[in-house]
Amino acid sequence: MKKDYQSSLIVGLALTLGLLIAAFFGYSAFLAWDAKDMMVSKLPSGSMEPTLLLGDYFTSTRLGNTRTAATLRRGDVVIFLWPEDTTKQFVKRLIGLPGDTIAMKDAVVTLNGRTLREPYATMTDSVDPVVDDFRWQRRFLVGQVARATSHYVASRNNWGPLLVPANRYFVLGDRRDASLDSRYFGFVPASEIVGHVRRVYFSRDTNGVIRWSRIGHLVR
Repeated sequence: MKKDYQSSLIVGLALTLGLLIAAFFGYSAFLAWDAKDMMVSKLPSGSMEPTLLLGDYFTSTRLGNTRTAATLRRGDVVIFLWPEDTTKQFVKRLIGLPGDTIAMKDAVVTLNGRTLREPYATMTDSVDPVVDDFRWQRRFLVGQVARATSHYVASRNNWGPLLVPANRYFVLGDRRDASLDSRYFGFVPASEIVGHVRRVYFSRDTNGVIRWSRIGHLVR
């Protein structure tokens, strides 16, 4: 009787282990198929909350230069090379496409004269700082403010309208009061957008606790 119990226990453990191994390889195969030419990354900051959380690991579809313009859509969450140091990669949301006129008033984005609906965007800090980093915007101003660019003063929550040049994109973090994005460093060249974020494949909080509910989450 004891031997039968031990044998059943061993068989049960072996089956469980086999199922776990099969599930792991099955999940890995699904991720590889889902993201096609896959890249894997970890989010190092909270600038994309709540879409992506600090401690999320995610897959992304790799983009080649010839595919960028045809593949990207407004609202995509993308990986790109930071224009000020191309050895670093940033993750932001693509808001402005080439030829768009984009502005922000009281933290609300307007695109081509219309308010942009952004259910993903958050803003908790009421402070609206003015910094020298925004001076680059003067070269791309359009409309009435373009007539006297020397008097143009932009802030984090109030700027523009700006015309997005050809082969350039304007990106913003979803957490608008805690994001280093195009408001500060300018437009991102199409050639420096390297990936389209797809899915969270693993996640854990700052205490190391696994966020099981986020595993497999499709990024939108």
